[in-house]
Amino acid sequence: MKVIIALTLALGIGGTLPQAQEGEIKKLQIEMNVAERGKIVLELYPDKAPKTVEQIAGLAKEGFFDGQIIHRVENWVIQWGDPKTKNEALRREWGTGGSGKKLPFEANDVPMTRGVLAMASTGAKVGGDSQMFVLKKDGDWLQGDYCAFGRVIKGMEVIDAIERGDRIESMKVIESDD
Repeated sequence: MKVIIALTLALGIGGTLPQAQEGEIKKLQIEMNVAERGKIVLELYPDKAPKTVEQIAGLAKEGFFDGQIIHRVENWVIQWGDPKTKNEALRREWGTGGSGKKLPFEANDVPMTRGVLAMASTGAKVGGDSQMFVLKKDGDWLQGDYCAFGRVIKGMEVIDAIERGDRIESMKVIESDD
């Protein structure tokens, strides 16, 4: 059986991602460069959370995340996606901002294990906006309550080394055949 995965996400910026040709499998990924730490590659799951993937890929394409600070780091999680972190004067508000584009909650069966990428939100089963997190440890207690939409496929050692206050140099959408 031939597999066709078309990643034609309308990114709202005058373009779409190229379609896969028949028999090809295209993967949608984001390459995230963290200053003085290194590169992380995130594979996105449009089949599991299509609206979430579309929004995050679109924001990355617009440069929304570039220059943001990783504002939450705990022994089990890192979190980013708040544009207020670009302004030191708003430090007390870090973690409260977003793009203003609210998402519906997209329930799925992606396990909440080490390396999963999921949407941060104001509570269980609530759609997010632009803030997301990566689990540094398994998070079974989050299963079913937060929208998982991808996974770290390269750079988990970078995730483990990140400290609160590290800056995202860039997040770029990339496409891969492998």
